[in-house]
Amino acid sequence: MQSLVLLILQALCFQGIYVNGLNILVYSPAIAPSHVNFMGSLADLLADAGHRVHIFMPEMMPGIQTNGTTKAQRIIRQPSTFAESPFTKLRFFTDPFSDKDTSVFAPEQVSIMLNGYVLFCQDFITNERLLSELRSVSYDVAITEVYDYCPIGLFHMLDIRTTVLVSAVPVTDFHADVFGLPTPLAYTSNTLSAFVNAPKLTYMERIRNIFLYFVSRNVFTKALLDGENEVFRKHVDKYFPDLEQLTRAVPVLFVNTHPLIDIPRPISANVFYIGGVAMRQRKPLSEEFEKLTQSSTKGVVLFSLGSFTNTATMPAAMKKGILDAFHEFPEYTFIMKISLSDEDKALFAGYRNVHTFSWIDQINLLRHPSVVAFITHAGQNSVMESMFAGKPMICIPLFADQEYNTATVLNKGVGVYVNRKNVNEKTLGNALEKILRDTRFTKAAQRLKSKLEQYPWDPHGNFVRWIEYVAKFPEADIVLEGATIGFFKYFLLDILIPAFLILVVSIYVIGKLVHLLLRKLQKLLKTKVE
Repeated sequence: MQSLVLLILQALCFQGIYVNGLNILVYSPAIAPSHVNFMGSLADLLADAGHRVHIFMPEMMPGIQTNGTTKAQRIIRQPSTFAESPFTKLRFFTDPFSDKDTSVFAPEQVSIMLNGYVLFCQDFITNERLLSELRSVSYDVAITEVYDYCPIGLFHMLDIRTTVLVSAVPVTDFHADVFGLPTPLAYTSNTLSAFVNAPKLTYMERIRNIFLYFVSRNVFTKALLDGENEVFRKHVDKYFPDLEQLTRAVPVLFVNTHPLIDIPRPISANVFYIGGVAMRQRKPLSEEFEKLTQSSTKGVVLFSLGSFTNTATMPAAMKKGILDAFHEFPEYTFIMKISLSDEDKALFAGYRNVHTFSWIDQINLLRHPSVVAFITHAGQNSVMESMFAGKPMICIPLFADQEYNTATVLNKGVGVYVNRKNVNEKTLGNALEKILRDTRFTKAAQRLKSKLEQYPWDPHGNFVRWIEYVAKFPEADIVLEGATIGFFKYFLLDILIPAFLILVVSIYVIGKLVHLLLRKLQKLLKTKVE
């Protein structure tokens, strides 16, 4: 009997399942495939460490089939009850190549996102069947990427002791606000704004940066907080805790970036960079892709604008310009991830060195020695994958954090930038000429790859160990005072304004006294003369 028990325990350990493993709930909304994959990779890490991981996935965007995980024990997908998701109306989904503003801070974009988050929040916190399913397990830890406050409130409803925040993009103003991180606006730009030359902003860009900082914190975030607070207090409990205060009680934040890659900014001891945590072991390419990589004379250039971008909306003139640019480099093979109509297929068939696919094995292609460059939208995962593979980039950012990510590429000297509004044969051809002919870009990319590989840290182990630590000690021990003090105190306005007024009054009084003194002296001199 004793031997049987021992064998069972050994088998459990072999499978990575431990008696004292944590029950972990990962909130991973299906809103962008790259984000789903990032959250899934974290779930797999925790499952490998012997923890029981369940993923809750509200279907906020249609058509996202991936769960991002191969090892989570349970996937709870929550279909949308709406005829059409509000997020499908976002311009960077419907027309990412538009000449109009695709920034997340464009007024119509803000309105759509605010409405969407509040509607989805109300949808699943009032779903008794879903809540019953989530309550059927006593979770020790809940992990969420922060799009809004709703998952924080949900975890409070479920009585989960420990909440952990993660971010698939670099630190945003929202994260800085929650954790009280200093944000020196002279050199710290908004992650979701359009500054490819960050941190060296022009005078007008610095003005816009200040404006976006206040819009982000005092308009968008406040409206979102008010809307979701109202949802919880209407449908759950009229005395439901303030969602902002619940969020400030979170002990740690994990960010998908790397100290060698990101633009340096102030952080605190409870903010951890885990860039590279989603990097997986290289796998062999399929026979089709392997054959293409071997058939090229000088190498392969990979083209992908990400899993979220609707390339079917790409203007015909842009497609023709891209193809004509590729045609100028016949010694290279171009592998493109793109959606094509029947008319497009006829056009593309005329370019023998261009091969199109609806899906590509991006991470393994980038690691292949025959791939020499990457034309990318500069999504954070794509940039990380390319840098870890040592491949130079041509960045065509479309929306959200992609221009900020492009800035990190330019700062490291491992790529060039092409404006999405001006992609044509000439601009893309010039960019290819630089990347393929100027060896400095490849050398810089290879050197950065070596630095990343040898950087003395372990994002995988650190992430798992910190999750296990905060499961035991859920309280937020490291709280910067900046997270709770008001606007006036944070910017020292309670000191600077009175000091300025005192200075002005002092100058005025001194001026008056000097004026009176001069008048008296003038009268005195006049009297003496007489």
